[in-house]
Amino acid sequence: MSYYLKYRPQRVDELDLTDVRDNLLGVLKGGNLSHAYLFVGPRGSGKTSAARILAAAVNCEENDGSRIKSGMTKLGEPCGKCKVCKGIKVGNQVDVLEMDAASHRGIDDIRNLKERIRLAPVNLKKKVYIIDEVHMLTKEAFNALLKVLEEPPKHVMFFLCTTEEHKVPETIISRCTKIAFTKAIKKEVESALQKVIKGEKLKIDKEAVGLLAESVDGSFREGHKLLEQLAVDGKKITKQEVEKMLGLAGGDDVVELLKMSLEGRSKEIGKRLGELEKKGVSAGSLLGDLLRGLQGMIRAPHQTVQGDKVRLAGLLIESAEKLKVSPLPFLPIELALLEIGLREGKQPVSKVVIKEMKKEVLKQVQNDEKISKGNNILSLSKIEEEWGKLLDRLSEKNRSVAGLLRSSKPKVADGNSLTVEVFYEFHKSQLEQDSKRLLIEQAAEELWGPMVLRCVLGDKQHKPSVSVDRVIEVDDYVKAAEDVFGS
Repeated sequence: MSYYLKYRPQRVDELDLTDVRDNLLGVLKGGNLSHAYLFVGPRGSGKTSAARILAAAVNCEENDGSRIKSGMTKLGEPCGKCKVCKGIKVGNQVDVLEMDAASHRGIDDIRNLKERIRLAPVNLKKKVYIIDEVHMLTKEAFNALLKVLEEPPKHVMFFLCTTEEHKVPETIISRCTKIAFTKAIKKEVESALQKVIKGEKLKIDKEAVGLLAESVDGSFREGHKLLEQLAVDGKKITKQEVEKMLGLAGGDDVVELLKMSLEGRSKEIGKRLGELEKKGVSAGSLLGDLLRGLQGMIRAPHQTVQGDKVRLAGLLIESAEKLKVSPLPFLPIELALLEIGLREGKQPVSKVVIKEMKKEVLKQVQNDEKISKGNNILSLSKIEEEWGKLLDRLSEKNRSVAGLLRSSKPKVADGNSLTVEVFYEFHKSQLEQDSKRLLIEQAAEELWGPMVLRCVLGDKQHKPSVSVDRVIEVDDYVKAAEDVFGS
């Protein structure tokens, strides 16, 4: 099991975002539960984890369900031991449904949901619907959802999660209790990483933990993922290893490059960049470090803000867009550093030469865009060709998930997003559960690199047939059924 799933918070007091933790603890103690919550915040900040915890809290066998319904009693943390809590943790409680609005975005999806919520829970006190990326719903779907939120059955709770609140209609927001999940600060990410380090008994330098926490832009999920990659060989994790994996330049390199540019030592710039490129340093991370270094110089007390520092910052920011598509990623950075370096060093360079250099970069960018479009088509072909490898890897980890995915087929590969076509609503809802989706994404990453999984419902009459060489043993089907429905 991945670190992110293994060390996912199971109680409100385990949430790593301080403000969210304090807010939700107040909700539990007050017992004044809303029928609908809107969780707003960046990816990997714990929105779905928090929704699952509250779903477990209101349904936990250790809590008094009869008084919870009235909303007038204190509510305890989920016990984590009863059948309900365990079922929600592994994602096999039929009364707790996770829905991805990126692939269930139409009015028919919400109408189906509306029909289902009328039915009483199968075995829990409350039915809970967790709708991820809710901002992806269509206008018609939002209108249908609004009617549900205005007159919800007493046995239903909603958790709407979004990374883009501005795309959610005000009418929806007004019917929900909003909880803001801000981007985690370095200290909060470090706290989350330390839980894993302690639990896995990892040996890691303090500086390495800090660098790792800084690099993930406030995402707990990304932090767990990177730490897991670093821990593969079981050796002590050092700051240098983190820098190497992230493709980071050392602090001395960043300072030296800035000095070379600002002091006019232009002949040294290309050589230093070449050395960093050979070390495997990422151009993107280097650009970010250069900008942070410049920001520090500009903001430093008792420092005169030189025009060249400001101009260099502007040039580096402009180079960010070119960096994304340039076939030579370090070239836009080099040109920005040289433009200031040549000027500062009193080494004249004609505007015509600079214009021609920029024109060449633009030409390379345009060529790369054509290549990129071709690669997207090739990547889908590669995925189709190696689909069996993905199923084999999943079978080793979880045969039920492999069984669910086996009757689907890859449909669209767009950048780091993979859309698969499934042919049964049950398969779709199961595959979109967070635990199963993350397992598939992890296995896919091992083969093709980082990917986000999406599911769409296809026409049953066109579902793919299973070839003879992909037949599963009967025992595998039995085991898969037990894993999905419970033994």
